[in-house]
Amino acid sequence: MTGRLLLILHQSVRMSLVLKFFEKLSTLSTSLQPVMGVLKGGLAPEEHAVEVVQYQDWISKEFPPARRQTIFHSRSILIRNAPHNIYNFNSLSDMEVLGEETLYNFALLKNRNSPSSHPNDSHFKATLEELIKSVELRQAIINCLNISIPSTKAPGCQGLATQAEAEGYIRERVDQEGMYWAIAGQKGAYSLLHMDANGLCTVVEPMTGQKYWVIVRPKDDVIMSSIDLMDILNVELEDISPFWNFYAVIIQPGDIFIMRPATPHYVMTVEDSLCFGSHCYSSQTLTQTALGIYHTLTTGGLI
Repeated sequence: MTGRLLLILHQSVRMSLVLKFFEKLSTLSTSLQPVMGVLKGGLAPEEHAVEVVQYQDWISKEFPPARRQTIFHSRSILIRNAPHNIYNFNSLSDMEVLGEETLYNFALLKNRNSPSSHPNDSHFKATLEELIKSVELRQAIINCLNISIPSTKAPGCQGLATQAEAEGYIRERVDQEGMYWAIAGQKGAYSLLHMDANGLCTVVEPMTGQKYWVIVRPKDDVIMSSIDLMDILNVELEDISPFWNFYAVIIQPGDIFIMRPATPHYVMTVEDSLCFGSHCYSSQTLTQTALGIYHTLTTGGLI
């Protein structure tokens, strides 16, 4: 299997309820949405689940490796205004940055000619030309989470990855399958509540468009180690909101989002979007990595 492994936690939302679902999420989320790089929201910085840093500050002496590691121990990191290339989702020549594959695996999330379409009921292979044509016609919403890319195209882990030390000790590399990937989705594409598998940190760099990224954190960390975690999360939002905090960011070109392991999250594609990504391990998040591996092995909900 190539591409990413996703650990599905919530599959009960019908297609007809998806927009209402995300509308409800927006009311639960603590707003971290940027206005020209300035945060909105009433939380003190230390209470945020996401540390927002300007790229020029991130690469300065103000953020040495030790400080980066300290931040990542407790919070995900969003780097703003990083240098980036400009891509057009509707341009075949731009989308060919994905690589030389001729066919990609897509999921049909909504067919406008068949309003009753259900999530996960249609998977197919298609070319980039067919994807772009679908975008132009707006007759369907399709999503692709399973595109493998070379490591040279994937975003780096910003000095947070420490698996190289362990690899040197055991003289063996971590399996690279699924570590470098891309996701492409049309406006309206979404993923319901899930965790990235195998206890990996996740780095996402949008190349085009915008994504509304909601991360979920327990009010009591003990919940994450519960064998019943899947059941706790596999209910309606009103039922889980007393036990969980919701935080949202909008990520777009120029952003690099680094998410801690075992972080339940939802994603809605606000604009046609192509993102590059990578996974890594960090010594600062080994507890979360252990929890992520545990749930990967016990849930049986991998795709």
